[in-house]
Amino acid sequence: MVSGWVGACPGGEIAGLNMNCLAVSGIKETISYLEKIEMGLLHDIDYVEFRSCPEGCIGGPLTVADKYQAKHHLQRLVPMFGVEKRVKYAYVKKLYEKGWFFTDKQENPLEQTSPHRSISEGIERHKRVEKIMELLPGKECGICGSPDCRTFAEDVVDGKASLTSCFHLNKIE
Repeated sequence: MVSGWVGACPGGEIAGLNMNCLAVSGIKETISYLEKIEMGLLHDIDYVEFRSCPEGCIGGPLTVADKYQAKHHLQRLVPMFGVEKRVKYAYVKKLYEKGWFFTDKQENPLEQTSPHRSISEGIERHKRVEKIMELLPGKECGICGSPDCRTFAEDVVDGKASLTSCFHLNKIE
Protein backbone atom coordinates (compact mmCIF):
# COMPACT_ATOMS: atom_id res chain seq x y z
CA MET A 1 0.00 0.00 0.00
CA VAL A 2 1.24 3.46 -0.87
CA SER A 3 0.61 6.03 1.81
CA GLY A 4 -0.31 9.58 0.95
CA TRP A 5 -2.63 11.16 -1.56
CA VAL A 6 -4.57 9.44 -4.26
CA GLY A 7 -4.54 10.43 -7.93
CA ALA A 8 -7.24 13.10 -7.63
CA CYS A 9 -5.25 15.19 -5.15
CA PRO A 10 -1.87 16.90 -5.50
CA GLY A 11 0.94 14.46 -4.86
CA GLY A 12 -1.15 11.40 -5.66
CA GLU A 13 0.78 10.40 -8.74
CA ILE A 14 4.17 10.68 -7.06
CA ALA A 15 3.21 9.14 -3.71
CA GLY A 16 4.94 5.84 -4.42
CA LEU A 17 7.91 7.03 -6.45
CA ASN A 18 11.41 6.72 -5.05
CA MET A 19 12.66 9.77 -6.92
CA ASN A 20 13.22 13.44 -6.22
CA CYS A 21 9.72 14.69 -7.13
CA LEU A 22 7.50 17.74 -6.80
CA ALA A 23 3.72 18.07 -6.85
CA VAL A 24 2.54 21.44 -8.14
CA SER A 25 -1.12 22.44 -8.34
CA GLY A 26 -2.91 25.53 -9.60
CA ILE A 27 -2.52 27.08 -13.05
CA LYS A 28 -0.42 30.04 -11.85
CA GLU A 29 1.93 27.79 -9.89
CA THR A 30 2.14 25.36 -12.82
CA ILE A 31 3.14 28.18 -15.18
CA SER A 32 5.65 29.47 -12.63
CA TYR A 33 7.28 26.07 -12.22
CA LEU A 34 7.36 25.42 -15.97
CA GLU A 35 9.23 28.72 -16.31
CA LYS A 36 11.65 27.63 -13.57
CA ILE A 37 12.26 24.36 -15.43
CA GLU A 38 12.90 26.28 -18.68
CA MET A 39 15.43 28.45 -16.82
CA GLY A 40 17.19 25.33 -15.53
CA LEU A 41 16.47 26.07 -11.88
CA LEU A 42 15.03 22.63 -11.09
CA HIS A 43 17.65 20.43 -12.73
CA ASP A 44 17.87 18.25 -9.59
CA ILE A 45 14.17 17.27 -9.78
CA ASP A 46 13.50 13.94 -11.51
CA TYR A 47 9.75 14.28 -12.01
CA VAL A 48 7.14 17.01 -11.56
CA GLU A 49 3.44 16.26 -11.20
CA PHE A 50 1.41 19.20 -12.51
CA ARG A 51 -2.27 19.81 -11.88
CA SER A 52 -3.94 22.92 -13.22
CA CYS A 53 -6.68 22.86 -10.56
CA PRO A 54 -5.66 24.32 -7.16
CA GLU A 55 -6.60 21.20 -5.16
CA GLY A 56 -6.02 18.74 -8.00
CA CYS A 57 -8.87 17.24 -9.98
CA ILE A 58 -10.97 17.08 -6.87
CA GLY A 59 -10.92 20.89 -6.70
CA GLY A 60 -11.62 21.47 -10.39
CA PRO A 61 -14.09 24.01 -11.74
CA LEU A 62 -16.79 21.49 -12.62
CA THR A 63 -16.63 19.59 -9.32
CA VAL A 64 -20.17 19.27 -7.98
CA ALA A 65 -19.20 18.58 -4.37
CA ASP A 66 -17.47 21.00 -2.03
CA LYS A 67 -13.78 20.46 -2.72
CA TYR A 68 -12.76 20.39 0.93
CA GLN A 69 -15.47 17.89 1.88
CA ALA A 70 -14.59 15.74 -1.12
CA LYS A 71 -10.90 15.87 -0.18
CA HIS A 72 -11.72 14.88 3.41
CA HIS A 73 -13.90 12.00 2.19
CA LEU A 74 -11.15 10.80 -0.14
CA GLN A 75 -8.58 10.94 2.67
CA ARG A 76 -10.85 8.71 4.79
CA LEU A 77 -11.15 6.15 1.97
CA VAL A 78 -7.39 5.75 1.47
CA PRO A 79 -6.73 3.99 4.79
CA MET A 80 -9.80 1.79 4.25
CA PHE A 81 -8.98 0.61 0.72
CA GLY A 82 -5.36 1.57 0.15
CA VAL A 83 -3.77 2.86 -2.99
CA GLU A 84 -1.91 0.61 -5.35
CA LYS A 85 0.66 1.74 -7.85
CA ARG A 86 -0.81 1.77 -11.35
CA VAL A 87 2.51 1.71 -13.19
CA LYS A 88 5.58 -0.20 -12.10
CA TYR A 89 8.47 2.05 -11.14
CA ALA A 90 11.01 -0.07 -13.05
CA TYR A 91 8.94 0.21 -16.24
CA VAL A 92 8.70 4.02 -16.01
CA LYS A 93 12.40 4.28 -15.18
CA LYS A 94 13.24 2.16 -18.23
CA LEU A 95 11.17 4.43 -20.49
CA TYR A 96 12.78 7.49 -18.89
CA GLU A 97 16.26 6.12 -19.57
CA LYS A 98 15.30 5.41 -23.20
CA GLY A 99 14.35 9.08 -23.56
CA TRP A 100 10.60 8.64 -23.97
CA PHE A 101 9.89 11.76 -21.90
CA PHE A 102 12.23 14.05 -23.83
CA THR A 103 12.34 15.54 -27.29
CA ASP A 104 15.36 16.07 -29.49
CA LYS A 105 13.86 19.17 -31.05
CA GLN A 106 15.23 22.48 -29.89
CA GLU A 107 12.64 24.54 -31.77
CA ASN A 108 10.33 26.95 -30.01
CA PRO A 109 6.76 25.78 -30.75
CA LEU A 110 5.42 29.31 -30.22
CA GLU A 111 7.53 30.61 -33.10
CA GLN A 112 6.01 28.01 -35.41
CA THR A 113 2.37 28.70 -34.54
CA SER A 114 2.34 32.47 -34.08
CA PRO A 115 1.71 34.43 -37.27
CA HIS A 116 4.23 37.05 -38.28
CA ARG A 117 2.82 40.47 -37.44
CA SER A 118 4.16 43.94 -37.82
CA ILE A 119 4.75 45.91 -34.64
CA SER A 120 1.64 48.01 -35.25
CA GLU A 121 -0.47 44.88 -35.78
CA GLY A 122 0.91 43.42 -32.55
CA ILE A 123 0.07 46.62 -30.65
CA GLU A 124 -3.50 46.62 -32.04
CA ARG A 125 -3.93 42.96 -31.11
CA HIS A 126 -2.67 43.71 -27.59
CA LYS A 127 -5.17 46.58 -27.24
CA ARG A 128 -8.05 44.30 -28.30
CA VAL A 129 -6.90 41.63 -25.82
CA GLU A 130 -6.81 44.23 -23.02
CA LYS A 131 -10.36 45.43 -23.88
CA ILE A 132 -11.62 41.86 -23.63
CA MET A 133 -9.71 41.37 -20.36
CA GLU A 134 -11.70 44.28 -18.90
CA LEU A 135 -14.92 42.38 -19.67
CA LEU A 136 -13.77 39.07 -18.18
CA PRO A 137 -14.26 38.29 -14.48
CA GLY A 138 -10.66 37.14 -13.91
CA LYS A 139 -11.75 33.90 -12.23
CA GLU A 140 -9.05 31.87 -14.06
CA CYS A 141 -11.48 28.92 -13.83
CA GLY A 142 -10.75 27.23 -17.16
CA ILE A 143 -14.40 26.33 -17.78
CA CYS A 144 -14.16 27.93 -21.24
CA GLY A 145 -11.40 25.49 -22.19
CA SER A 146 -8.54 27.98 -21.96
CA PRO A 147 -6.07 27.72 -19.07
CA ASP A 148 -6.64 31.33 -17.97
CA CYS A 149 -8.56 34.50 -18.87
CA ARG A 150 -5.70 36.09 -20.83
CA THR A 151 -5.32 33.05 -23.07
CA PHE A 152 -9.09 33.06 -23.58
CA ALA A 153 -9.00 36.77 -24.53
CA GLU A 154 -6.19 36.09 -27.00
CA ASP A 155 -8.18 33.21 -28.49
CA VAL A 156 -11.21 35.51 -28.91
CA VAL A 157 -9.09 38.14 -30.66
CA ASP A 158 -7.54 35.47 -32.90
CA GLY A 159 -10.98 34.10 -33.79
CA LYS A 160 -10.39 30.75 -32.07
CA ALA A 161 -13.07 31.31 -29.40
CA SER A 162 -16.19 33.35 -28.77
CA LEU A 163 -17.00 35.52 -25.74
CA THR A 164 -20.10 33.37 -25.28
CA SER A 165 -17.77 30.54 -24.19
CA CYS A 166 -17.13 32.37 -20.90
CA PHE A 167 -19.45 30.79 -18.34
CA HIS A 168 -19.25 33.77 -16.00
CA LEU A 169 -20.13 36.33 -18.70
CA ASN A 170 -23.17 34.26 -19.69
CA LYS A 171 -24.17 34.02 -16.02
CA ILE A 172 -24.16 37.82 -15.66
CA GLU A 173 -26.21 38.49 -18.77
